[in-house]
Amino acid sequence: MFKLSLILLSIIILLLVGLDSNFFNEETKILENNNILKVEKEEPQKIDEEITVQNSIVKKEIEKEMPIVEKVDIYSELKKIMEEAITAYTAEDFKKTIECYDRVIELSKDSQEVNILELFASAHFNKASINRFFIEKNIEKAIKSYDIIIKKFENKKEIELLKIYAKAIELKANISERDNALELYDKLIDKFSKSSDVELLELYANAQINKSYLTTGNDTLEIYNQIIENLKNIEDKENKKLLSIFHKAQLTKAYILEGNINQKEEAIEVYDEIIKKFSSLEGEMYQAMVDDADFRKSFLLMGQNNEGSMEIYDKIINKYETKNSNNLNSLPVPLEVEYSIINNIELSLITNTDDTQYRELADKYISGKKDTKPQVDMLEILRDAQVSNQDEALKNWKEENQNFSFSNWSFEELKQWNMQMEEGEQKDRIRIYLNEFEKYNNRQNYNHTK
Repeated sequence: MFKLSLILLSIIILLLVGLDSNFFNEETKILENNNILKVEKEEPQKIDEEITVQNSIVKKEIEKEMPIVEKVDIYSELKKIMEEAITAYTAEDFKKTIECYDRVIELSKDSQEVNILELFASAHFNKASINRFFIEKNIEKAIKSYDIIIKKFENKKEIELLKIYAKAIELKANISERDNALELYDKLIDKFSKSSDVELLELYANAQINKSYLTTGNDTLEIYNQIIENLKNIEDKENKKLLSIFHKAQLTKAYILEGNINQKEEAIEVYDEIIKKFSSLEGEMYQAMVDDADFRKSFLLMGQNNEGSMEIYDKIINKYETKNSNNLNSLPVPLEVEYSIINNIELSLITNTDDTQYRELADKYISGKKDTKPQVDMLEILRDAQVSNQDEALKNWKEENQNFSFSNWSFEELKQWNMQMEEGEQKDRIRIYLNEFEKYNNRQNYNHTK
């Protein structure tokens, strides 16, 4: 049985924590581990990317025009110095680069203008990075720069400046000890949790998610419960970022619940909530969320409600076929459709029902696909093994699929099916073939890791 790939959350989850690209550069990398996001400190060699991002910010600020005539001279001077800093950095003259940033900081520190304060922050962020990775490699100096920004921007009202404030806290947390990092994230959570502004709620949610990387078990579950509770009333389909965050929080909650066999029903309830909330929203993004929740739910129903699981797979297949028939050009077959076809072939085998329609679908959509066709052929061997010897078919299968490994596949349902058979030649034959397929897969996986 195909199991949901852990990588699917991956990707997606990076978008969850991605904020305004102008100010939230990648000093923090987001990885996926067991569907729960983790933090990895950036390696020193990645600093060029950070400086490039910050210099891009500087260049964008340089292009802005000051709305107040009397401020033009100081802004022009800051532009000139920041250009000098970019040139010095490119030449790897880090001492001169720092001197340029210090001049910008000194000239801009008393300003109340947003775009000048943005340059002030950019200078500090770049200075912190250079101190941390190139000059003395001093984390304390980097923290000092972050603290200056935090203190200066903490009570600002402008959204642009509050984003910078949040960024400084996140960068400081990323190089702090765990307890200090938790306190920093709590500071953001407390500040923005009651906000009615969409962008500030994003800052709140991202702080919660970053905090969750540092927790485990029920503490992590509680964090996602808080995100869900705080964002549950977001209904406007145009609020894509917040709705996406809400969706990913629910998925993570469901995954945590799935990890405890006694809470599978609760996980199913979470998927039902996703389906209910997003079914009413128009747009491919939201419908994909519904399909994904259906797909995940189907795995949890297996074994306890095979008929319900098959109905979900039928729904996914039919939805694709309807959409495909309405297009002039044939649409690519999504993996979840391929998986649904194969899983229903397996469930038909386990429940002793006719699999003809699913095999016809496999011939139509999967034939020739090296990543999924071998599963269809394996299931055919197991089906025929109920009545006759399939040694030759197994031999041919191995020869044809020498470089194949079962990705995201579990043999547990098939083994349970075999165990429930009456004692006899049929049961023994199928057990032998199942063991052969499983040993083959284990050997392939081992070879791929060498």
